[in-house]
Amino acid sequence: MFNPGPSPTSTYTFKTVGSLQIEADVFLPQDESKKDLPILLWFHGGGLLMSMRKGIGPHLRRAASKYGLCVVSADYRLAPQMSVPSIIEDVRDAAVWTRGELPKLLGEGKVDVDRLVVSGGSAGGYLALMAGSPKLGISPPPKAIIAVYPITNPFGPFFQTPQRPVPATPGGECISHESMAPHINPDGPVLNGYGPVPFPPPPGDRGLLYLYMVQEGILEKLLFAKAPEGTVKEDYNTTSFITKDFPPTYVFHGAVDNRVGIEQSYALVKALKSAGVPYEFDEIPEPDAQHLFDQLDSSVEMDNMYKFVLKYI
Repeated sequence: MFNPGPSPTSTYTFKTVGSLQIEADVFLPQDESKKDLPILLWFHGGGLLMSMRKGIGPHLRRAASKYGLCVVSADYRLAPQMSVPSIIEDVRDAAVWTRGELPKLLGEGKVDVDRLVVSGGSAGGYLALMAGSPKLGISPPPKAIIAVYPITNPFGPFFQTPQRPVPATPGGECISHESMAPHINPDGPVLNGYGPVPFPPPPGDRGLLYLYMVQEGILEKLLFAKAPEGTVKEDYNTTSFITKDFPPTYVFHGAVDNRVGIEQSYALVKALKSAGVPYEFDEIPEPDAQHLFDQLDSSVEMDNMYKFVLKYI
């Protein structure tokens, strides 16, 4: 039986843009006496196009009590109605709030802001890696970065080559442009998340947007539809800014992942190794680790991931 895990201890608005409130869920250990908690800041996946903070996996919900962590799951504005530079701005603002305002809300001594790890799955893994960018990331950099089946390069072949239909698309047929047209309109309403995504998503639902993006090979187009003039796209390829000073990084990817090709992680690991960055790479053979497996199977613990977190905090 699927068990989603503990509910958030609290929910806060960490940023307001116009009338749009961008929120974060905070998970604390059940033992309220614990102090000086390290912080694990998590960003959800969905191609930067869909999903939301509430989709955080069961093992992450349990991690607060199991490992003595403050787990923060943060939303961000979605593409294509917002460009990836604006989404990275939300990442920076989430980190600033986590370090600056969250300790005041939780009480003196509850969290240790100097021990921050930034993490995420899929597109959230991409955001975690971007948090380590010396040009666009957070300052000071996190103690470590956790990237689970991450997008690492939105310009890579997996996201540029149409796949019609994408494997395991509901119904086995291509998703029509007409059904996705409202969602890919850059001038549509700005969202601070979309979900929980129904499974399978009904026709026309935004929950199909990621599959439509892969089907058409248009991630770059959607992420940069509203990018400011002068945006240097190469700054958003995570392998372009890896140096010896990049934070220690844990990478996890399933060999048969058909939502984010494992070659994305191969390129990242090559860059980490070449630069001399401390890293661990868990490549999981088929059929054990399809995309989102750790969110869909509540028995998954991700022990190696948390060993890495504890090592660097």
